[in-house]
Amino acid sequence: MPGFRWCTLGLMPLLLLAACEQPKLTELEKEVQGLKGEAVALKEKLTHLEEAQKQLEARLQELAQVREAPPPAAAPAPVPPPSAPAPGVLTVEQVLKDRERYLNTRVVVRGTPGPVLMHKKILYLTSPAGLLEVNFSHLPDKKQLERLTAQALETPVTVTGTLTQSAGVGKDPSRLQIVAEVVEF
Repeated sequence: MPGFRWCTLGLMPLLLLAACEQPKLTELEKEVQGLKGEAVALKEKLTHLEEAQKQLEARLQELAQVREAPPPAAAPAPVPPPSAPAPGVLTVEQVLKDRERYLNTRVVVRGTPGPVLMHKKILYLTSPAGLLEVNFSHLPDKKQLERLTAQALETPVTVTGTLTQSAGVGKDPSRLQIVAEVVEF
């Protein structure tokens, strides 16, 4: 009999463990079922997102094709051809004072450099009369272009190029701009 008691005492904890394991398994099964439901919902959301991405890509391709297409028959504003070159080296004040005389002509202007907008490849020549914009993005000499953007300009520069007028912002309805062919400093 004593062996029987030991045997029952040894089996009792096993029976209790087996009885306790049942509720834990059902809780785990419930969690697994919940996670499976979430996985299905996430797969549906992923499918919707992939469809939306395909639609966006199609729309972007359409926009790219529209941008590549030539614009409708809108004629650009006529720009008068450059006339004879202006005489000698001019100052910024002279160009600003007689803008109509030098407009659309090839000019040589000497002035003190002001701010340089490297990202737009523009520098300003300063004077008490105002600023004259110099667009140096079309310089044929790329090393000269690099030198203009890499160093601080402290001495006067001489700019050769065509003087044009473009739409202005703010107080000045138009601004003068030189499309530089050569910049000497």
